[in-house]
Amino acid sequence: MMRKGSTNKNGTMNCWNLTYNDPGRWAEVYAISGKPYSFVQSIRVGGTGSPRGKLLALPASLNEMRFETSNIDYCNIQRTHDGGILYFKVRLEVYGIPIHHSHVKFIRSEIQDDQTGILLLQLDEGLIKIGTSFSNRVSWSRFLEKAFG
Repeated sequence: MMRKGSTNKNGTMNCWNLTYNDPGRWAEVYAISGKPYSFVQSIRVGGTGSPRGKLLALPASLNEMRFETSNIDYCNIQRTHDGGILYFKVRLEVYGIPIHHSHVKFIRSEIQDDQTGILLLQLDEGLIKIGTSFSNRVSWSRFLEKAFG
């Protein structure tokens, strides 16, 4: 299968509604992010799911959707062979943004205050900002390095 870019014709980042099991849609997502790990492979690599994080910012093309529905709060990332998929919920729907590791420019961890860590994932298409508890900041940083580093 030919690898597609993570942007659509308009140059905005792709975001899929992944609530329903549509094989065609999943094929497109996996064409960008790579195939998921099998159960045994997942155990060998030390897990493929990130801790829960608070979604603070998305690239400009998707931030509009975030502000229209003020209930997008939490996210997590599933690690795949060539990157990962950022999942978040909008009301009862689950959305996913496939991210290929070659589209990640840098990953940075910052401390906002004594209680909160901020993780910045700079992509070709824009910035994804994830808030974590101070104790989860190290786990998130390690996870992002494994998935995209």
